[in-house]
Amino acid sequence: MYTLNKLDWRQENVRTQMEPILNELASNDPKSTVRGLALSILGAYGKPEYRALFEKNLNDSSYSVAGAALDGMMMLDSNVAIGQAKKMAAGKIKGKLLESVTRVLMMSGDASLFSSVSKTFDDMPFSQAKFNLVQPFAQMLV
Repeated sequence: MYTLNKLDWRQENVRTQMEPILNELASNDPKSTVRGLALSILGAYGKPEYRALFEKNLNDSSYSVAGAALDGMMMLDSNVAIGQAKKMAAGKIKGKLLESVTRVLMMSGDASLFSSVSKTFDDMPFSQAKFNLVQPFAQMLV
């Protein structure tokens, strides 16, 4: 995780050379935090070939892995991501998954979700996760 966080992902050669390693980490690393970070980075690639990887990890027992998979799916297929987020929101979720589900629902543009999304946002403790949702929440309000 330290190494992945230190790399400059804006450099094309870093992105190209690290892509197969990220795929391997996202698929097979025993630590869920590493798999979640690798999935988050792969999500930014926006490549359709990772769709199956994101779909497989949407139901992972780790909230960080499932949240990263949902974010990645949102980049590829917003309809699938929104449908999954609605299902996930009906259950008990927290952490990275709660942040991802809330963001996806905010970005959905579905005004009927406003009451539940605004309550979830309001109930979140003051944290980095809540701060990360300020912009999508403002966009939903607009």
